[in-house]
Amino acid sequence: MVASFAFSLWHRTRVNYEALDGRFTGNDAYLYYRQSERILEEGRLPKRDMERWQPMGRDQTLLHNLYSYVIAYSYLAARVFVPDLTLHKFSCYAPPVLFAMTAALFTAALLSLYGWESAGLGSLFFVLSPPVASRTPLGFADRDAFCLFLAVLTGSLYLWQIHASKRRSRIALAAACGFTACVGCLAWEGFGTFALCVLIPASVSAWRQKERILEFYVFCACLTLPLFVFSSSHRFWVVPTEPAHPVGLIAAFPPLLAASLVFVRQTLRGRQHIGLKLASFLPALLLVGFLIQRALLSGEAAAAFAVPFSDSRLMQSVGELRDMDAEGWKVHFSGLPIIAALGVVGSWLRLLYLYARRLDISASMETSLFAAGWVGIWGYLTTGSVRYAVMLAPAIAAVSAVFLVWIGRAIQQKTPSRSIESEDETKPDGKEPKKYRFAAREALRYLYVTLIPMAILYWGPAGRIAPQAAEAAALRFSRPTQKTLEAYRWIGEHASSGNEDRPIVAARWGVGSQLNVHANARTIEDQDLWKHYWIYLSARHLYCAESETEALQFLKTRNADYWFLQLRDLIDGPAQRIEWLGSGAEIDRSIGFSRRMWEQGGSEAFELVFENEEAKIFRIHYPPDLTVPPELYEAWTAPDFPDPELRRVWMGGE
Repeated sequence: MVASFAFSLWHRTRVNYEALDGRFTGNDAYLYYRQSERILEEGRLPKRDMERWQPMGRDQTLLHNLYSYVIAYSYLAARVFVPDLTLHKFSCYAPPVLFAMTAALFTAALLSLYGWESAGLGSLFFVLSPPVASRTPLGFADRDAFCLFLAVLTGSLYLWQIHASKRRSRIALAAACGFTACVGCLAWEGFGTFALCVLIPASVSAWRQKERILEFYVFCACLTLPLFVFSSSHRFWVVPTEPAHPVGLIAAFPPLLAASLVFVRQTLRGRQHIGLKLASFLPALLLVGFLIQRALLSGEAAAAFAVPFSDSRLMQSVGELRDMDAEGWKVHFSGLPIIAALGVVGSWLRLLYLYARRLDISASMETSLFAAGWVGIWGYLTTGSVRYAVMLAPAIAAVSAVFLVWIGRAIQQKTPSRSIESEDETKPDGKEPKKYRFAAREALRYLYVTLIPMAILYWGPAGRIAPQAAEAAALRFSRPTQKTLEAYRWIGEHASSGNEDRPIVAARWGVGSQLNVHANARTIEDQDLWKHYWIYLSARHLYCAESETEALQFLKTRNADYWFLQLRDLIDGPAQRIEWLGSGAEIDRSIGFSRRMWEQGGSEAFELVFENEEAKIFRIHYPPDLTVPPELYEAWTAPDFPDPELRRVWMGGE
């Protein structure tokens, strides 16, 4: 554990902190950093963030902001011991420290359950996994490391609960597991998938064994009840008034469904304690009420509640959400997915063997279901989005390590061992001839356990994931570049907006949070992909505007004071993405207006006030006679898609 912690921390902190120069290596890091600043300044986040998504702001009651609170209050605690510590430095070092804790916990779980060989091998696979290394180094400052720690903790607690012999220990571990999963759901919208990985085997165990029902309900209660108390996005009986993250329901629906199945089972069994039946009836009643409420929603509200964001053009343009192809699996995991799949199949074959011999398969079945659920569900999600590879890595590493060690032991058992005696019959000193024992089985086992992992980690045709992990952890570049940072700082020092000190800056959605932090500016959109339609409008009516008047009308609806234009937005690849985002079923818009503004250096309405090799800043002067037709203003400031036809086009319709 200590070695795993130390190696992980060293592997993730080889970047020189001073080289970051106040920046981060991840884009979302700026969002969490700014939220942590607001928490330290005001004690909590405001319900609506009026610094972004102008002029309406961002509703934060439906966000999962726990990570920002953890960073803010952990920073206050750390300041007690290190008074000169800055929030930026603390945020930069938080991911590698959290991952080192995760690696130590991962090693401890495998060590206690499967022995030192599986622990060492699994820890090596986990630490040197490229998708994990790329999202947990110094400076990344995203919530991935925190969510990964909670995921591994949830899985470890559940496995320990399965193998605990005393019932009190099982109940305590089930409560801790449910609470950890609840904390994960408060930190990330998609964490309910981990809860589902636990609920599947737990519900099966509760179905098969009456004595495991109490642990099941303790887990469901500790997972679900705090969510409904502390998180608005998980109160499924409230109909959102504006677009929310429907994936939050992942954490609420499975417990009710699983508990309802147990209720049916308890009812069919007949004679059961009345308390158990009542405890099972309540979740079933809640589930029925939930389904009735969804059925009674009006068509418009239901459509707003269940927008398939993953199919939108915006999501399809995000690189980390692209599909995982065969080359991607090789680069990210080498041959480990194949080994893990064989391990899952092998665990089920072992279950059949134990069942045939009339042995107890309860713990083995739960473990196999849990492993299959984690590998299968997250493997499926990773196939459709490379972003989720980081959450698949722990299961891939653990299952692969356990399976390889099991194969090694099988080789040892099946290989004969022999002794070789020396040919000398006598010794000069009269002692007996020396015998040399050649343990073929031990030699083959350790040779196998050494060569296979080395091939997975370092062999070129297999993927060389170990060197790639080192590069991914050490070679992430800082965002923004120095030249772009100069432009941000100019806005913070020189820009003004009439009677207010903080300007509203129109910029491409990917740099919104960077402007909030480095320029102390308000923005019209950012990488918190909340209003897809607004990003579509910006691409269509500003970057791909057909006239200067059209661009000014759009900017007027956002009350923008400046337009921040980057050269990288105008080169072939990014420019084509902007044109695609701002077009209909066919590419009917061109980024020519933005290119013209860059080449001409602005116009009378767009005054060039700053420029360097990478960015230009235009001060917007609205003509006195500029008017925005009411229909445009309503369409361009609507909280969601106002026109069904626009919704169809934006979601990829022909």
